[in-house]
Amino acid sequence: MQTNSGRPRIVGVVVQAADDLSKQGVVEEDDGSSNPYKVRWEDGTLSGWLYPRDIVVPGQEQPKSALGKVADITWKYLSMPSLSSGARCPSV
Repeated sequence: MQTNSGRPRIVGVVVQAADDLSKQGVVEEDDGSSNPYKVRWEDGTLSGWLYPRDIVVPGQEQPKSALGKVADITWKYLSMPSLSSGARCPSV
């Protein structure tokens, strides 16, 4: 299932806190808004609403901006059409 913006929903995906990669949890809610995520952390606490830049999906390369912050481009990449469907890769 996708959001209205075409971004795939990630409920059930294991993520890490972008500011502390040792902190892991599972996405419990993804409402499709600009700050769509609630994460159940390993210690059992439930986060408030998080932005895409607040979490990292382990195993995915996380592009950095000039300021060193995790870029939202990761989520744009996840929502791109598959190259097998004839879509062209955008130039960066």
